[in-house]
Amino acid sequence: MYLKNILQSYQESLISCQNKPIEEFLDKNEKINYWSEKIQKIKSEISDNNFEKV
Repeated sequence: MYLKNILQSYQESLISCQNKPIEEFLDKNEKINYWSEKIQKIKSEISDNNFEKV
């Protein structure tokens, strides 16, 4: 449950970054990459440990 909540939080952060205009958020691409990597790590951990499927 913990990992699933973390995953949801990361996904919401990624969506928030994606919705901001680049003019207001100069490091937008860096933040999108950051959150994407975090999401992948959590998904891998869930998969590796046979937790609930995402």
